[in-house]
Amino acid sequence: MTLNNANSIILNFEEGIKLSIPIDYIKKIYISNINCNGDEIPYEETGIKNKLLANFIILVLNEESFEKKEFNIIKNNNIYSITVKFNTGKTIEFITPNSNNPFFSKNHNSYQKEYIINNNNAIMISEYKIKNIASILI
Repeated sequence: MTLNNANSIILNFEEGIKLSIPIDYIKKIYISNINCNGDEIPYEETGIKNKLLANFIILVLNEESFEKKEFNIIKNNNIYSITVKFNTGKTIEFITPNSNNPFFSKNHNSYQKEYIINNNNAIMISEYKIKNIASILI
């Protein structure tokens, strides 16, 4: 996804919290639907206008723009969906996969992983195990 026409990314958490991230805080974003082999497949419509299912999301944040405190908000909450807001005012929402891990006391989404790669905070949400994650996030 090109960020040229985007204004901001809004993270929508299960608990109802929303975090709006200005586009210049984001280094890379990739939102897709993939199969178990990692091949891209068409988005699935949810039946709700402007909402698609996406089972593979990578969001790499600019290290100089994002504070640890803000990253901890992301880390400590389950992302339900990501909304892309465009300069035109239009939005599109991508609903993410969600599976709470029964071994965590806070019911953290086991599909949501946080990384720090080359001093950049990164979030990945995928229902599939991704090989060579470091090379994807560089």
